[in-house]
Amino acid sequence: MARRNTEAKNSPYKIDAINYTTADAVSNTTGQGGSPRNNTSIWEKLNSMCMDVEWTIGAEGSNSINVTAQLLDLKGRILGRPVTVLWALIASDAAGASQGTLDTASTDLTASTGVMMTEHTGDSLAHARTDTTGKLVMAVEDTSGADFYKVEITVGDRTFVSPLVTFAA
Repeated sequence: MARRNTEAKNSPYKIDAINYTTADAVSNTTGQGGSPRNNTSIWEKLNSMCMDVEWTIGAEGSNSINVTAQLLDLKGRILGRPVTVLWALIASDAAGASQGTLDTASTDLTASTGVMMTEHTGDSLAHARTDTTGKLVMAVEDTSGADFYKVEITVGDRTFVSPLVTFAA
């Protein structure tokens, strides 16, 4: 009968919740969390990914509303690295119940924190990059009266939707 292997395994990819430390591995050569072949744990790799977004919708002033998206890691901490996102302004209703198509009623879109890399569809769709803390602030301007929007941010295969953004009549 074959003897069972009882040696401890030291795979860098195992999920080791018992020996997990709160320090995330940061490498100056491979970046946050390292490459897939780097000897970092699965937890460190997951902690370098965007797992949630904390939204702040500002008050309307001069037909403009600041929409802030703070990207968070697996543990709900500020992500702490820049991320490229797809930012979309979509139509909604007054109750925030609907989530429609791209809304081009917006008359201006400006990044005040982070960088707008490319604007694709008339002030409603853009590729943007957060600042080094995973934060993006976009000023949405609308001069057409009462309008209701939601913002969608897509990071990789995840899509996050904001609370209702409301412009007064």
